[in-house]
Amino acid sequence: MCINGNEYAKCQLRKRRIAFEALDNGILSCEDPKALQRICDGLDEPQIDRLLRKWLARLPHPSDRHDRAAGYRYAQEQVQIESWLGLIAQAARLSAELGLEVAECARLIKGYGDTYARGLSNYRSIEARLIQPTLAGQIPLPRAADAVASARTAALVDPEGESLAKCLAEIDGQASFAIAAE
Repeated sequence: MCINGNEYAKCQLRKRRIAFEALDNGILSCEDPKALQRICDGLDEPQIDRLLRKWLARLPHPSDRHDRAAGYRYAQEQVQIESWLGLIAQAARLSAELGLEVAECARLIKGYGDTYARGLSNYRSIEARLIQPTLAGQIPLPRAADAVASARTAALVDPEGESLAKCLAEIDGQASFAIAAE
């Protein structure tokens, strides 16, 4: 949104029925120059904030459900959902418990803006570090479901990702001990 101070001043002068001679992007003369100056001085940060909120409330929001259905994020979400459903099917063929834990990971992705981005990032970390390696046979099935559940719980408790990072580091540490023991 762009606020043109000259147009704002012209609108205010018209509202107050103060005569003026307009230029394309300015005012050549005004019947009450002091009133014009007060109007211009009144276009401060709080007034700009009020104008912004007034017009945002009136304008259609780009993220209503119809726009989302036709938008880029919707298309991305549909691809992500199809991928997630495929992972659930693959995991369930190996272990019903693992399939359920992969399905529960959908709880991580919610909201808009930063909340959505953090949840998606947490999900992708779990997918890359636990789900995909399990499906590739790199993580033993008995450990996999518990690892995914632990990581998902850590991500839900702390959406910022610090708990998830610690949890994944612990899981990685347990894997290295298992390899060393072999």
